[in-house]
Amino acid sequence: MSLYPWSSYESVVSEKPTMLKRNEVFDLYGTKEDFIYYHGQEQNTNEILDV
Repeated sequence: MSLYPWSSYESVVSEKPTMLKRNEVFDLYGTKEDFIYYHGQEQNTNEILDV
């Protein structure tokens, strides 16, 4: 994730204090491990719709 210096990824997976709502983020993916796994996969950006 270091390719994106403005990403909140490191703050989400960190144990350090933050204002981010980590548990709400993890709930979207299932668990923290699911969140990490998802972000480790190659994503098909063609599936993203410009709404």
